[in-house]
Amino acid sequence: MKKILLISISLLVISCQGQKKQERQEKKINKQLFTESKDTIMEKFNIKEFNKHQKNGSWIYKKNNEEYFLRKVKDEYWLEISTKDNPFILRYNYFLSGKISKKGLYFSGNGFNKGIWIDYDEKGNIIKQTNYDAPYKNFPWEKVKFWLETRKVDLHDPLTQIDRDDFNNRPIWYLSWDTKEHDKYGNQIIQDVELDGKTGEVLKETTHTFGEYIPEEYKDKSDRVKKNNQETSEVYKTYKGKSYTQQEWEEFEQKLFEEYAGKHNLRTAIDIEKERYKKGGGFFLGEREVTD
Repeated sequence: MKKILLISISLLVISCQGQKKQERQEKKINKQLFTESKDTIMEKFNIKEFNKHQKNGSWIYKKNNEEYFLRKVKDEYWLEISTKDNPFILRYNYFLSGKISKKGLYFSGNGFNKGIWIDYDEKGNIIKQTNYDAPYKNFPWEKVKFWLETRKVDLHDPLTQIDRDDFNNRPIWYLSWDTKEHDKYGNQIIQDVELDGKTGEVLKETTHTFGEYIPEEYKDKSDRVKKNNQETSEVYKTYKGKSYTQQEWEEFEQKLFEEYAGKHNLRTAIDIEKERYKKGGGFFLGEREVTD
């Protein structure tokens, strides 16, 4: 009995040591990535560390309840920090030198910018502050959130999209969400609503479907004839012993992608980019599995 107890204690100690070691490694990486300059008190992106971990221009890692998504976008580096409990994402933009250029919050799924966004020059000085909430002070996000919650809208659902625009001093909220209902063809029915950004009044209310499946018998016959005439008999791709023309392949690949996206809950460009990272560069058939 004593021997078993000693073994159990030893395993527990080893487990705790392993966990502490992992936490120390995470803290080290976090410290290496986001250091502060004593002169300008600004965040700095560690390019060397990013290059060591990145795959296809992206790097994702998790720390506690936060997910860090880092990537190179054209002439900038981006860092996006998200949590499961918050529909907003904190984004940092960096110059190619690694110095911060901008930071702020935005709603997930490429939604609206929230609060004050700060722009910096390459010396770390603040050059601009933009308050994106100002035009919506009479009907702010908090009231929109309550409006959505009373209708039992899931703010964390990838199909929940929230945006806003202030055109000619007329602020409008644009909302859409999954109704959890389907049309007779199996497409998801999405509710679209426009709210007055000053009063909260419903300006417009419509629905559309996600999937956009249209039965063949309802398609315009002339369009089908035109497409058939454009088809070529030349083999464009061969997959699992079957040959495809270019049009046949594009239709086949699109169908498989829609199935893959639905299965893996890919709704936004960021979702697709993350999945591409996990798959090591590609998950479309044309990118890895198919030979010409």
